[in-house]
Amino acid sequence: MNLIISGCREPSDLVLALDASTSIGYDQYTYLLGFARHFATVLNIGPSKTRLGIETYADSALARFQLNTYSSKTDVINAISFPFMKGKTMTSAALKLMRENMFSGEY
Repeated sequence: MNLIISGCREPSDLVLALDASTSIGYDQYTYLLGFARHFATVLNIGPSKTRLGIETYADSALARFQLNTYSSKTDVINAISFPFMKGKTMTSAALKLMRENMFSGEY
């Protein structure tokens, strides 16, 4: 998996919404978790650098960690391990959570 991130300036706030619904299945979900871990390895994570938040969604959306939860790359990578949720693919719930919570300004 090759990721090239260019042109990004710090500081940056990024939130990943990971589909944990039955429609993608467990195997693809574990692939998404691996992608998220790898994605975090190429970021310059830190409080005044790039901050990463993650949510998962199926029937509902859950904030797994906020932008200010972890301040080191190692902590972020180690935290990316969430249970498969199953259920419908409610992308709208993920977008609503992201808009109302993940980028709310209090994190």
